[in-house]
Amino acid sequence: MVWNLLSRREARFALIMALLLSSLLLGLAVMLLAGRNPDRHGVQRAGSPVQQMVATDMPTPLSAAEPAIVTVQLPARRVEGALLELTVRPERTSSEEAYLVIVSELCGSSEEEKALGSFSFFPPPSKGKERSFLVPAPSCAAPGTAARVKLQMIPAEPGGTLEASAVSIVTARIAE
Repeated sequence: MVWNLLSRREARFALIMALLLSSLLLGLAVMLLAGRNPDRHGVQRAGSPVQQMVATDMPTPLSAAEPAIVTVQLPARRVEGALLELTVRPERTSSEEAYLVIVSELCGSSEEEKALGSFSFFPPPSKGKERSFLVPAPSCAAPGTAARVKLQMIPAEPGGTLEASAVSIVTARIAE
């Protein structure tokens, strides 16, 4: 098996690269299916019809120990291929910690989690440098209502820990 031929460090690097590549490919697939024309950073810019998030629950820092819940106002009508754009800012970083941010919609009164997507930083995050990520828009909540979205940090390496890293959610927008 190939993994037996790699050192632990090489195997960790290969795993992280595979996770990052899969996140990138998922984002590109979502944009292509939605008919979006991203700029060179993969993010819709000015001129896109966008709804600003309801900032009443704007979380501050999201960490592995404490997931964040964000409330996003949905458009009055459902738009096929709409995307949720999340702008995040690393508040604390560690070169020893690689992580993914899992994005889920909380559905119904039981708040059952429906996975929307995930994202990670590559190149590694720099403290204070904002980046935007796209995932499919929430679909459980009715059009014109508020959707609750949960963001949770998990280690990229199975069995890994996250103690020194945290991000803040700066904005959350529905791009139609």
